[in-house]
Amino acid sequence: MASKVYWLAPSASNPQSLQKWPKLLKKITNNMKFNSKEWFWHFLNATLVVAVILGITISLAVVRASNATQPTRTITVSGEGSVKVEPDIAELRFSVVSEAKVAKDAEDETSEKISKAVSFLKDSGVKDKDIKTSNVNLYPRYSYRPLNGIDDQQQITGYEARISVTAQLRDLETASDIVSGLTEYGVNQIDSFNFQVEDPDQFTQSAREEAFDNAWNKAKNMADAAGVNIARVVTFYESNGSMPRVMYAEAAYGMGGDAMVKSPSAQLEPGQEEINVTVQVTYEIR
Repeated sequence: MASKVYWLAPSASNPQSLQKWPKLLKKITNNMKFNSKEWFWHFLNATLVVAVILGITISLAVVRASNATQPTRTITVSGEGSVKVEPDIAELRFSVVSEAKVAKDAEDETSEKISKAVSFLKDSGVKDKDIKTSNVNLYPRYSYRPLNGIDDQQQITGYEARISVTAQLRDLETASDIVSGLTEYGVNQIDSFNFQVEDPDQFTQSAREEAFDNAWNKAKNMADAAGVNIARVVTFYESNGSMPRVMYAEAAYGMGGDAMVKSPSAQLEPGQEEINVTVQVTYEIR
């Protein structure tokens, strides 16, 4: 549509031009509104076209990148590695269990005995930082008797108090003497004893390298048998752990924990700990 140009300057010699001027101004205004709407729709349509083209371009780029990073031909294998290490620490958990008619008597007796046991640990060279109270319990004990020959009546007959302590033994040569000597100070239950490696991470790298070598050899043999080549590692996953040996022992105890039995000092052998690493590796093949 051709644009119209209006000359608005009125002529002084022609008074009728002054009368036509408001009508001309209204006509120009209406024409400008029409043109503004038309240009708005043209701009909106152009914007939508550009947005669609840009969206298609980005989608194609993402698909190409995904295809480039995720190969379609892969092989996944697992590999295992292990290393044997001599333990350098032992963890001991023991308890004192006492029974009494009154709850406070059971608590007092248990606290007194556990204090003596902890003092024995310290005198044996165990540091304060390696001794921790791990559990404190107080339970009522019940007896049941028939009531009216039909139902049982529950009655409290006493209380059982228990305090458990966990200790880290760094001198393995004294571990046997400590375990057997605790019974002399009122300890009537050895909950667990196991040898450990305090910092296994320093030995894990050797097991990890062995696991990846094992996985590569498996993948290489499979690729040679299939007549393909291994290009690169795509992804891998690792899990590791060790199998600590736990020894359990329990000294005899009776009502109130008085029936203690002193056992001979058994020699506790640390042996070796096995640190295991398993990897799962995905290779691209061509």
